[in-house]
Amino acid sequence: CRIENHRDRQESKLPLEPAEPVGLSDDELATRFSNRFADVLRYVAAWDRWLIWDGARWAHDEKRVVFDMARTLCREVLLEQLGRANLTDAQRKALRHRFGSVGTIWAVVK
Repeated sequence: CRIENHRDRQESKLPLEPAEPVGLSDDELATRFSNRFADVLRYVAAWDRWLIWDGARWAHDEKRVVFDMARTLCREVLLEQLGRANLTDAQRKALRHRFGSVGTIWAVVK
């Protein structure tokens, strides 16, 4: 029957068991980011803006430097995670996709 064949094909595409999550959560990444840059960055929620210490004053992040700093952190964490010996190819691909994602970087700075 056509319906049964379609259902069988769909079920065969499902993973047999859930993949073990790898990497860090957005919250863990944001915590690392905050800890690393605590001396030079401040987020002012009322203004929805980042401030950067320029050595003399807290200046607005007009050039999106904070986003680049978050991107750099995500790249470092990616390399750290890819160094784990027990990762499958699928997990490595998922890590590259996740830590290279604009959504992940954006979550770190928001």
